Amino acid sequence: MRSGRASRHRRLKSPVSGPLLPPLDSRRHRLMDRVASTSTYLKNTWSPELDDVMVLLSDMPVTISDHDPRFTIDRPQRTIVFHRLPIERSADMREADPLQRQMMVEYCVFSAFAELTGREPWEMSGEGRPR
Repeated sequence: MRSGRASRHRRLKSPVSGPLLPPLDSRRHRLMDRVASTSTYLKNTWSPELDDVMVLLSDMPVTISDHDPRFTIDRPQRTIVFHRLPIERSADMREADPLQRQMMVEYCVFSAFAELTGREPWEMSGEGRPR
């Protein structure tokens, strides 16, 4: 005797957990993971200077213009907002393989943190940084 029942699509359903579903894996979740992991790396590398920086993700910028920015920085609030759709729909991302996509998102995060701190993106790697 089975503990669940079969749905019309032949998946087993459990009265508690519902259908057995694969882990969530969407473009949005992958982008969120890349932004979060790269931000954590930079915050750890530049601690305590970047400890208070808040990182957010939105679909689009609040103001629409001819050129949609990939991120917006609020210096007084020490907040960086990454805009998912301008990042994903950039010309370079459409034809990129997964590794290239990851590198482009990481560069976007490095660029945002560099702009916030008044540095160049390549300076954010932390190499040669005095401790």
